[in-house]
Amino acid sequence: IHRLAATNASGFQFGSFGSSAPKNKENWVRCLTLQGHCMDVLDLDWSPADMHLLVSGSIDNKIMIWDLSNCYQRQATVGSSSRMMSAPMTSILSPKEVLCGHRSFVKGVAFDPLGRYLVSSGADNVVIIWDCHPPEAPSHSQGMSSNNSSSSSGSSSNGSNSAANPSKSSLTSNDQHRFRIVKELLGPLRDSPDTTIFRRVSWSPDGQSLCVSAAIKACKPVGMVLRRTTW
Repeated sequence: IHRLAATNASGFQFGSFGSSAPKNKENWVRCLTLQGHCMDVLDLDWSPADMHLLVSGSIDNKIMIWDLSNCYQRQATVGSSSRMMSAPMTSILSPKEVLCGHRSFVKGVAFDPLGRYLVSSGADNVVIIWDCHPPEAPSHSQGMSSNNSSSSSGSSSNGSNSAANPSKSSLTSNDQHRFRIVKELLGPLRDSPDTTIFRRVSWSPDGQSLCVSAAIKACKPVGMVLRRTTW
């Protein structure tokens, strides 16, 4: 991850068009290094709903979700822009979540305009729609009532208690998985040959349409536009 650093101690300097001032020289500084994919990354996208959430797709068949909020907070404590330039780089050794829905290279990823859904396109000719909202966890009152009812009615056998009351560790494990598959689209890329490096996907500004590249129609490569109501 790179950021545009200040050109001097006073901050950013951009000359006006047509002036005789020296040409603008952008100074980009590497501030974060994300380590998780074992092979080349083909696409990236920032979540419009969370400025700290980044998704990456790679030819290792995986999609990785990165949460950079802690890293930005750490760098914000360094101080001024000039001091941030000399701040040590932060390495994230593991992503927040790894999605393994594709059976081949992941060649395109994109969040919808609200950050509610994530779409991915792969060399396996599958377009996957992911739900980005975490599953709703039971409230504390619901948990208390279920525990009371199970303890009163399930005291006859230990097996019934264990079946009615999942362990705390299992609930925690399920809550960690935020993204889930809601639809796999096989039609757009059904007859598409894997001859392109990228298979980018993009949403319309209103989020009602999805454009899938590298599709085939009448034996010709096209960008196929899908309406949200079709899936």
